[in-house]
Amino acid sequence: ASAIYWTFQNSIGTTQQRLPNGDFFTFTENYKDYEEVLGTLGVVDPDVLANFEEGKRTYRSLQLQLNRSFRNDWALYNNLTLADARGHFWGGLFNNVNADYGRNLDVGLTQGHIDSCAGGQLVTLGGQPVIGADGSPIVRPYPVDCEAALSGFLGVPVSTINRYGTVGENNKVTWNSYGFKAWDLGNSGQRFTLGGSFSWRSGKPWQRQAGAGLGSCGSTFDGCDPVQAAISSGTALYLEPRGTRDPFNSNWNVSLQLNWEFRIRGDLRGSLRVDASNVTNNQQALRWTSQGEINTSRYIGWQGPRRFALSTTFSF
Repeated sequence: ASAIYWTFQNSIGTTQQRLPNGDFFTFTENYKDYEEVLGTLGVVDPDVLANFEEGKRTYRSLQLQLNRSFRNDWALYNNLTLADARGHFWGGLFNNVNADYGRNLDVGLTQGHIDSCAGGQLVTLGGQPVIGADGSPIVRPYPVDCEAALSGFLGVPVSTINRYGTVGENNKVTWNSYGFKAWDLGNSGQRFTLGGSFSWRSGKPWQRQAGAGLGSCGSTFDGCDPVQAAISSGTALYLEPRGTRDPFNSNWNVSLQLNWEFRIRGDLRGSLRVDASNVTNNQQALRWTSQGEINTSRYIGWQGPRRFALSTTFSF
C-alpha cells in the first residue's frame, strides 16, 4: 500500500484585461503575482484582487497492490488506486496556462450573462430554437437552471466563479489486474505463456459551462464596443462546481497475450508473440462536451479499438 500527495503551485496564467480607456492587453504571469502586477496597473478593483486565489493543483491517492507468484509458473498481479485531483485550471501540467481563470477580472456577472446562459440551454439551428413535436423548444440533454445556479454571483468576476474543484482529468477509481500461466513442453526447450489483463476506470467528472464576456455588439452584454468586440474576450462561465457531474467515460478493457519460445539451434532461440488488445472491441466515448453530449468524433475521443499484433524475436 502507498499514499501519495503532491501540490503544484506557482503556476502560470495567461490573462486578458482592459485598460481604463477600454483597450485590451494580454500578459502571462504567475497567478500569485496577479495582485501585485494588476494592482500596480490599476485596471482591476483592489477588492477583487484581494480575494483572488493563487492557481494551484493538488493530487492525493491511495494505491493498494496485491501481487503473488505461485508454484507451477503462474502469477497474478492486482492494483487499485483511489484518487482525487483538484485545481483552479484545466489542462495537463505541461501546459498549465488557462485563459478562463483570472481573465477579464473587471467583468462582473450581470443579468445579461444569466439570460444568455438560459438561452444556451435550448437546441438551436441557424440561431433559432428547434421546436419539438409538441410545439415546445427542445432543450439540451442536461440543461441547467441558470437563474438558480448563477443569481447568487451577480457582480462577481465571471472567470472566478466556481473556480476550484475536481479537475476533468480525474478518475476516482482505477483497477488493474494481470495474470499469466507458463507451460514447459518436456525437455524440448519450448515454453508457452498465456497471459491476460483487465482494467477498469471510473468516469471523469464534468461540469456545465457557457461562454461569457463582452460578447458581440447587439447582445445583452453591457459595455459593448465594436473595436473591443473584435478581440476574443470571452471567458468560460462555470454553471456548477467542478466535479458535479460524473456519469460518463467509465470504461473497461480486456487484453490477452500468447507467447511461444523455442530453441532453434545451440544458443539460438526464437519466440513468437501475439497480443490482442481490447478483445471485446469495447468502443466507448471518452470525451464529452460541456453540454453533456458526444464530442466531435475523433480517434482520441474513443477507447482504443480491438488490435492484434504479431512479433518475432531471436536471441543468442
